[in-house]
Amino acid sequence: MKFDSGQITVVIAIAAIISPVIVAVVNDIFTYKLKKREFESNTLKLKQEQEFQQHKLDIESQNDLRRLISNFVASANKSYQHIQVGDYGHLVDAKEEFADSASQLFVVLPVVEQKQILTWLNKSQSRDTSEWLDLITEINSEAPKLLKSINHK
Repeated sequence: MKFDSGQITVVIAIAAIISPVIVAVVNDIFTYKLKKREFESNTLKLKQEQEFQQHKLDIESQNDLRRLISNFVASANKSYQHIQVGDYGHLVDAKEEFADSASQLFVVLPVVEQKQILTWLNKSQSRDTSEWLDLITEINSEAPKLLKSINHK
């Protein structure tokens, strides 16, 4: 079969017209798939970053709550120490510190523990050493439970 120059020219012309269209379609498909993967990757990274930030906030919140509980227990023990040695001059400041730490802790605790804090605050108004000993014993025994409950939130 012989091809004349006219037929060859027609074939070349058709190829010249169709070839860029085919290349453009293949390129668009490839670009679409590439962009889709890039989008999915960015979405995954964003989700991981959000989870990390939430985890970081949870840890900071837990650490703040631990600090509040620690301050509360320390101020209660400090008040008891002043009662024990009869240092009523410093007791007023220690009781104010105890009430302040209790109020800071109160607002971040669930209702059940808030009731316990109120009970302790009421008991803290006594100057009786034995009542304070009972109060301090109760606070010191409940503090680990409060700290443990933080980890389950």
